[in-house]
Amino acid sequence: MFGSGLSHTFLQRQRVRFRRYCRAGWAVFRSLSLEVQIGTIASYIADRQLRKSQRPEIRWVDKVAATLGDDAADDEEQQPVSLLELLLSAVCPQQRAVVFPLLFLFSFSARAQQPIADTCRQLPAVEIHAATTLRVANNRLDSSAVSATAAVALDDLLELLPAADVRTRGVDGMQADISLRGGNYNQAMLLLNSINMTDPHTGHYTLDLPVGPDAVEQIGLLSDAPLAHFGLSAFCGILDIRTRIADTAASPLTIGVSAGSYGTAAATLTARQHRRAWHLLQSLSYHRSDGYSHNTDYRRGNLFLQARRDDTGYGQWDLQAGLQMKDYGANAFYSLAYPDQYESVRTGFASALYSRAYGWGALQLALYDRVHTDRFELFRQGRTDPPAWYSGHNYHLSHVAGAHAKATLLLPVGQLSLGAELRDEGIVSSQLGSPLRDSIRIAYERSEAWFKYGKRRCNLNTFAQYDYLDDRWRLSAGGSVNFNSMFHTGWGADLRAARQLSQHLSVNASVGRYLRFPTFTDLYYSSAVQVGNSDLRPEEALCFEAGAAWQKGLWCAEAVALHRRGGSIIDWTRQPDETLWHCANLTDVNVTGVELSLQMKPCGAVRFVRMDYACYHAQKQSGDLVSKYALDYLRHNISLSMAHAVGPLTVGYRAALQQRNGSYTDAQGNLVEYTPVALLDAHVTYPIGHFQLGLTLNNLLNRRYYDFGGIEQPGFHFRLTASYALPH
Repeated sequence: MFGSGLSHTFLQRQRVRFRRYCRAGWAVFRSLSLEVQIGTIASYIADRQLRKSQRPEIRWVDKVAATLGDDAADDEEQQPVSLLELLLSAVCPQQRAVVFPLLFLFSFSARAQQPIADTCRQLPAVEIHAATTLRVANNRLDSSAVSATAAVALDDLLELLPAADVRTRGVDGMQADISLRGGNYNQAMLLLNSINMTDPHTGHYTLDLPVGPDAVEQIGLLSDAPLAHFGLSAFCGILDIRTRIADTAASPLTIGVSAGSYGTAAATLTARQHRRAWHLLQSLSYHRSDGYSHNTDYRRGNLFLQARRDDTGYGQWDLQAGLQMKDYGANAFYSLAYPDQYESVRTGFASALYSRAYGWGALQLALYDRVHTDRFELFRQGRTDPPAWYSGHNYHLSHVAGAHAKATLLLPVGQLSLGAELRDEGIVSSQLGSPLRDSIRIAYERSEAWFKYGKRRCNLNTFAQYDYLDDRWRLSAGGSVNFNSMFHTGWGADLRAARQLSQHLSVNASVGRYLRFPTFTDLYYSSAVQVGNSDLRPEEALCFEAGAAWQKGLWCAEAVALHRRGGSIIDWTRQPDETLWHCANLTDVNVTGVELSLQMKPCGAVRFVRMDYACYHAQKQSGDLVSKYALDYLRHNISLSMAHAVGPLTVGYRAALQQRNGSYTDAQGNLVEYTPVALLDAHVTYPIGHFQLGLTLNNLLNRRYYDFGGIEQPGFHFRLTASYALPH
């Protein structure tokens, strides 16, 4: 939600240390909403740098030196100089009227440092906030919340977000669909460190990322305008994941092992290094299980590498790459009539992001590439003899390559952002797309298999956005034009406003128009139970949102009301007496929702507390059609999550009550309504020096429930963990 605040860049919870006096006119603005550590500045250093710069402000330093007396000037030992004056001298006259109220909050005197004698002293950290940074972020988990959970996969973290509906097939992130705010799994966009990782093949694979919870610093919904993140297709929102790479408090090496119910076992390794201006992160993990029911066994391996270079005057670099391997039994994942399905999935990606701040604004450039392969077996090879009509497994290889550029220009009033993204999406398949002129041999498969179909589309997305910010107001207006080689030219627009009513309360509102292009599965997939539609049109949505945020002391709360008018919504539907699913544009689906959140900041023995409630209601015009995805949203979701210390132990709980809308057809062909379910999870950790032992208990009430109709989730199960953190 746009909320109370600044753009996503300002909302990042970062720590900045002043290391040198660079005199950049934009330096103070870059400190907004950041945790800034300020040290004393030797006045003789400031004097020397000013003289080297030959800037007009040297007259001010001369005046200060004159007031100190000739003797002090000769010895280069000067009296206390106001840091406020030094910083104001680095800001151009037009900016001082805006910056002065901010600097007044932390103005103080700093004793001069002698060039040889050790007279420096450590000052306490100072948090600098603009007046409009009040932010509760009910749909974002920060590092303290992430570390307080016992999550095994990304979908475990997403369960804590009130706006997220995480529907899992299997456990431990084998396959999970993420839906946002009453939408479906294809209507969410995913960013990993500002890089678009959305899968054009199908939304089922969007969460196929080789990043585990140990490497995550923040996760949640972006609160600012989606268009500024090339999010015209962010129909229901943008899911944003930030990795924990520059955390100097984190252990340089963490090794963990775990074992639990159903033959579950895992091993993880996370390493962090800091080499001069570079931060390095390596994360490696392996998970396996025999499965909690027939044909639910799995194997998963993750490798994630990241390198980030701090901005030392030449810009910041952020490089990342990852590989994931997943093989799992897909018991009735896509049809209850076939309980022996199986999938083998591989994901690889790499990206480079460069950003630099200038006196005139900022520049961001990015390149990225993502490859995803999938082998789907309707009848698992080696376990089931397929019938005569079965023509063979399905093979898919999707490839995405993209580049984007974004420039932010500082204006006398506000700032203007301009950007463009070129994204090429393609797929070769044994089934999806148009017939290829020449079939392609699948080199990475042991058995002889061929790609006979393929499709490619190119997308150019441009945007412009203006932002105005003062001590009370934040206004934003933007527009986007999109050119797609498969569909007509599309456009989007976004208007947002936030007002700080008091020190503790802010309100906001927004309206926007967005699009969503069909996936290759929507367009072309056909099977014994599904029929695609190559004539699909892009989805359209007009979204309205209003909210309020309150924060005082340890407590903070947020409320959001939203309404989304969706047209040409894409879904798989069928008549009640049919077994064949058809992909089509429904007439429209309008969603109205409310989200409430109450959080407590870490204090004493309390590590993490939050209470959330989300309610959505959808109105459709699709007759008596049975919906596979779009109409079986999570209607009510209320949860309580907390973690606290009990002596040396840390104990965490999560209780949830969920009511899903819609119905499903069971294995006997009966139409069954989803029923409410109450779930309770708990975990306990116990530190022993640099070691830590843990116990996680899931579904303590042993409830029988379904995220997808007919695919039963596991009952009570547990996990034992042990980890070692290398000290600094």
